[in-house]
Amino acid sequence: MSGRKANLKKDLEQLFSDFKWDFIGIADDKQNIIPIPKNSTCITAIIEQKSLEILDKFVKSKYKCELIRAPTTREYPDAILRGGIFEDKIIALDIKTARKVGTDRISGLTIGSYAGYFLHPDEKRAGCSIPYGNFDEHWIVSFLYKWDSRKNSKEMVSEIDCVVNLKWKMASKSTGTGTTKHIGSVKSIQALKDGIGGFDSEAEFLKFWRNKGNSLR
Repeated sequence: MSGRKANLKKDLEQLFSDFKWDFIGIADDKQNIIPIPKNSTCITAIIEQKSLEILDKFVKSKYKCELIRAPTTREYPDAILRGGIFEDKIIALDIKTARKVGTDRISGLTIGSYAGYFLHPDEKRAGCSIPYGNFDEHWIVSFLYKWDSRKNSKEMVSEIDCVVNLKWKMASKSTGTGTTKHIGSVKSIQALKDGIGGFDSEAEFLKFWRNKGNSLR
């Protein structure tokens, strides 16, 4: 890469430092306002959409690169950065959310599958935009928030922090849930910020989770 290099962690955390939940509900075509459903899937979808709109403008201006969005919500990653100052590199950005459950603890992030395309990095597999191994870097853009289901749509989400890091630096050695084949993050907010997960290198991360994925066959 020639010239200025992107510092994704610093740039994106700064970009989203004042990210706010400012939604009062869902409007129908008669401008009636319907309360936003109080479930995490809905919250994630709204935060993801808002953050992608902000990201799209930012990277085109700052990095002179293209942002390619995933065609569906089930495809990895949520966005791809390529061109501009990244030149021939291909960068994966995946947007995640989690609830804060303490001063330095979250409910946990699921940061990608450890089956399917993850086990076959040289092949184009369902669920991934291109062969997983074609990405030069894998980044997680996480939004950590406080939640109060007793409050109205605008106030139920508050105190949002954005933490950005490489996927392997956020990863733990535990699954994200007990029923799906997803990698879980560490749950300390400070550890997520500092990139102190369960692994000392990306190679160690890949070996551990691919061994786990292959053991399920």
